[in-house]
Amino acid sequence: KYKMTETAQQIDTKPTKEAPKNKNVEIKAKETKKNIKRKKKKTKKNKKSITNDYLKIISLNINKISNKRLEFEELVRQSKPDIILIQESKRTEVCYKLELEGFTTIEEFATTDRWINGLIIFIRTEIVRTTKILELNPTNIKIAIKRADNTTIEINNIYLPLEPELREDLLSSVEKDMKKNIINIAIGDWNLEKHLMSKNMSE
Repeated sequence: KYKMTETAQQIDTKPTKEAPKNKNVEIKAKETKKNIKRKKKKTKKNKKSITNDYLKIISLNINKISNKRLEFEELVRQSKPDIILIQESKRTEVCYKLELEGFTTIEEFATTDRWINGLIIFIRTEIVRTTKILELNPTNIKIAIKRADNTTIEINNIYLPLEPELREDLLSSVEKDMKKNIINIAIGDWNLEKHLMSKNMSE
């Protein structure tokens, strides 16, 4: 947890005597300008480090996160991801609030339905300027993030259900998104193996 504090600066309002114009003052002024330039260079370097050309994304069908917290925290520590997509968290609204240090959490809770088992997105706070939730439902959390270089990226955390109608609706929605003139990422649990098995059994 981070605690943000604001400290007011004391400003001396008393008039000050003008410094005599001599070489020492001019040298100090030049040194100050150099320091400002150095600071600007440092901030540019920091911006570059935040705005990488790639995103490190982890996607996990975790099959209940509450009994895997230590393993999950160790995975995050070792892999240092920018974004984490979780399917089948199996967390309900009565659960404690889930927080991961340094990350923003967006969550769709599980319900009693057999195929609706909970979705979570963790976004590393320092890599984005803004985060906007576009969709929040049991089969998809869709967000748009704006990075430091003003690049917008849409990310879908998907849990594709076995029901044919629900599958078709979600797949057509994702297909439309892919045709947009922006970067669009769709990752998750597509339940392809189960879908093919149930299809073969019905045939």
